[in-house]
Amino acid sequence: MDGTINGRIPQGESMSEMAARMHQALNACLELPEGSRPLIVSHGMALGVLLSTILGLPANAERRLRLRNCSLSRVDHQQSVWLASGWVVEMAGDVAH
Repeated sequence: MDGTINGRIPQGESMSEMAARMHQALNACLELPEGSRPLIVSHGMALGVLLSTILGLPANAERRLRLRNCSLSRVDHQQSVWLASGWVVEMAGDVAH
Protein backbone atom coordinates (compact mmCIF):
# COMPACT_ATOMS: atom_id res chain seq x y z
CA MET A 1 0.00 0.00 0.00
CA ASP A 2 1.46 3.37 -0.91
CA GLY A 3 -0.49 5.54 1.56
CA THR A 4 -2.77 7.08 -1.05
CA ILE A 5 -6.54 6.63 -1.30
CA ASN A 6 -6.08 4.55 -4.47
CA GLY A 7 -3.13 2.43 -3.28
CA ARG A 8 -3.99 -1.16 -2.46
CA ILE A 9 -2.59 -4.28 -0.95
CA PRO A 10 -2.47 -7.03 -3.62
CA GLN A 11 -5.87 -8.77 -3.80
CA GLY A 12 -7.31 -6.08 -1.49
CA GLU A 13 -9.27 -2.88 -1.87
CA SER A 14 -8.13 0.73 -1.92
CA MET A 15 -9.16 3.25 0.73
CA SER A 16 -11.54 4.88 -1.75
CA GLU A 17 -13.13 1.49 -2.53
CA MET A 18 -13.43 0.80 1.20
CA ALA A 19 -15.11 4.19 1.69
CA ALA A 20 -17.64 3.41 -1.05
CA ARG A 21 -18.38 0.00 0.54
CA MET A 22 -18.80 1.50 4.01
CA HIS A 23 -21.10 4.27 2.72
CA GLN A 24 -23.19 1.68 0.90
CA ALA A 25 -23.65 -0.22 4.19
CA LEU A 26 -24.45 2.99 6.07
CA ASN A 27 -26.93 4.18 3.43
CA ALA A 28 -28.70 0.81 3.60
CA CYS A 29 -29.64 1.81 7.17
CA LEU A 30 -31.84 4.56 5.72
CA GLU A 31 -34.14 1.87 4.36
CA LEU A 32 -34.81 0.38 7.81
CA PRO A 33 -38.14 1.10 9.50
CA GLU A 34 -38.38 4.51 11.18
CA GLY A 35 -37.16 4.38 14.76
CA SER A 36 -34.60 1.67 14.03
CA ARG A 37 -31.25 1.98 15.75
CA PRO A 38 -28.79 0.00 13.61
CA LEU A 39 -25.39 -1.02 14.91
CA ILE A 40 -22.48 -1.30 12.51
CA VAL A 41 -19.47 -3.26 13.72
CA SER A 42 -16.20 -3.33 11.80
CA HIS A 43 -12.47 -2.89 12.20
CA GLY A 44 -10.97 0.48 13.04
CA MET A 45 -9.60 1.31 9.62
CA ALA A 46 -12.96 0.78 7.90
CA LEU A 47 -14.79 2.83 10.51
CA GLY A 48 -12.10 5.52 10.36
CA VAL A 49 -12.48 5.72 6.57
CA LEU A 50 -16.25 6.06 7.00
CA LEU A 51 -15.99 8.83 9.61
CA SER A 52 -13.29 10.66 7.63
CA THR A 53 -15.38 10.76 4.48
CA ILE A 54 -18.53 11.80 6.37
CA LEU A 55 -16.49 14.76 7.64
CA GLY A 56 -15.54 15.62 4.05
CA LEU A 57 -11.94 14.46 4.42
CA PRO A 58 -10.17 12.06 2.07
CA ALA A 59 -10.49 8.38 2.89
CA ASN A 60 -6.84 8.12 3.94
CA ALA A 61 -7.35 10.83 6.59
CA GLU A 62 -8.52 7.98 8.86
CA ARG A 63 -4.91 7.73 9.95
CA ARG A 64 -5.46 10.98 11.84
CA LEU A 65 -8.44 9.60 13.78
CA ARG A 66 -7.73 7.57 16.89
CA LEU A 67 -10.42 4.92 17.08
CA ARG A 68 -9.38 2.52 19.83
CA ASN A 69 -10.48 -1.10 19.93
CA CYS A 70 -14.06 -1.33 21.22
CA SER A 71 -14.54 2.43 20.98
CA LEU A 72 -17.96 3.78 20.10
CA SER A 73 -18.78 6.28 17.40
CA ARG A 74 -22.20 7.62 16.56
CA VAL A 75 -23.51 9.10 13.33
CA ASP A 76 -26.91 10.50 12.47
CA HIS A 77 -28.69 11.36 9.25
CA GLN A 78 -30.35 14.75 9.14
CA GLN A 79 -32.21 16.92 6.67
CA SER A 80 -31.87 20.61 7.47
CA VAL A 81 -31.73 23.95 5.71
CA TRP A 82 -29.53 25.37 8.52
CA LEU A 83 -27.25 22.44 9.27
CA ALA A 84 -25.34 20.06 7.00
CA SER A 85 -27.82 17.68 5.42
CA GLY A 86 -26.85 14.02 5.22
CA TRP A 87 -24.70 12.00 7.58
CA VAL A 88 -23.09 13.81 10.52
CA VAL A 89 -20.66 12.54 13.14
CA GLU A 90 -22.12 12.99 16.63
CA MET A 91 -19.38 11.20 18.57
CA ALA A 92 -16.15 9.45 17.59
CA GLY A 93 -13.87 7.06 19.42
CA ASP A 94 -15.58 7.15 22.84
CA VAL A 95 -13.99 4.72 25.31
CA ALA A 96 -15.75 5.93 28.46
CA HIS A 97 -17.45 2.56 28.87
